[in-house]
Amino acid sequence: MNPRSGTRLSDTGRRSLGLGLWWLAIRPRTLSLSAIPVLVGSALAWSEGAAIAWPPLVVALLCALLIQAGTNLFNDVGDALRGNDGPTRLGPVRVTAAGLATPGQVRRAALATFLAALLGGLYLVWYGGWPILLIGLASLLAGWAYSGGPRPLSYTAWGEVFVMGFFGLVAVAGSHFLQSDGFSAPALVTGLALGCHAAAVLLVNNVRDLEADRRAGRSTLASVVGSHAARRLYAGLMLTNQGPKVLEYNVRLGDPECQPLLMRLKSDLVDILDAVVDGDLKRIDEPVWDERPAVCVVMASEGYPGDYTTGHEIRGLAEAAAVPDVKVFHAGTKMQGDRVVTAGGRVLGVTAMGSSVSAAKLQAYTAVKAIRWQGAWCRKDISDKALALDSK
Repeated sequence: MNPRSGTRLSDTGRRSLGLGLWWLAIRPRTLSLSAIPVLVGSALAWSEGAAIAWPPLVVALLCALLIQAGTNLFNDVGDALRGNDGPTRLGPVRVTAAGLATPGQVRRAALATFLAALLGGLYLVWYGGWPILLIGLASLLAGWAYSGGPRPLSYTAWGEVFVMGFFGLVAVAGSHFLQSDGFSAPALVTGLALGCHAAAVLLVNNVRDLEADRRAGRSTLASVVGSHAARRLYAGLMLTNQGPKVLEYNVRLGDPECQPLLMRLKSDLVDILDAVVDGDLKRIDEPVWDERPAVCVVMASEGYPGDYTTGHEIRGLAEAAAVPDVKVFHAGTKMQGDRVVTAGGRVLGVTAMGSSVSAAKLQAYTAVKAIRWQGAWCRKDISDKALALDSK
């Protein structure tokens, strides 16, 4: 474990380079941003009367996914080497910065995905001609330039424009061309719409990382215009002729982001959820919240987020639960007879409240020290960013 981001409660010192690690590194939750434009461009061509050519569609889809995966890998290693993914960074784990893979390993993986995309692109060029050659080469070059070179695109205010172009206009128009052998105005308009969504995803991430990006010298669009203007721009990118649209509500009550909120909620959650199901929130009172801050420390299995083992008995749960203002949320556990054992990578969310952030942190880590199993580990910097803000 990288000493900047975590501490191991049981030292094994083993680095895992299994498929789970590389799946994490390519950021699978974002891959739909490259897949959907290919499918939409092909569907648009079909709606205009073209017969779907399935082999080019499948190969184009794979190439788009490979280019995005390679771009994400180059971004992982590039940000780590430039010191942008420091210990105060929010968001998902980056494998290079976390010490789960070396820069050379991640860079070679990125090159391998680009090479695979290039090989698939040769077939697409044979099928679609020189326009596809230009689109493919430009996509590979842009994917590298996003995080590579002396002035990466991701370190400028042009990142959203890059994403809007290649994850919208280029992807939709190129996929439409493969199926119809021509470009059309509806393909460009549709590409612009999907590009706005992709740009909004990047923008909201840059708002989240605003302070860390400024410290690292990144002049992203959010850094240039400021947090408030970036939030308004995000809403603008999501506008339709019927007003702003929310594409997804990501509500996962087992996540560590949610657990501190549940600790602070004094109202009955069941009543709130029941009103949501009935579509009648007006019938219940405004939720009542505990004003004290809450801190959640995730305890994970050895090797997580890469390969890990399960079935290890967890001891000390009763002692942890006895710490005042502490709740231990179970995420990856199961009963094995009368014992609680690990059953996942993210095992427990040890959550505490206190009169201040530092008091809540102390209570949470006091409870963490009471819990033990083979290979348990956790980060030691949880809430440090909030503490830094409080000290200003």
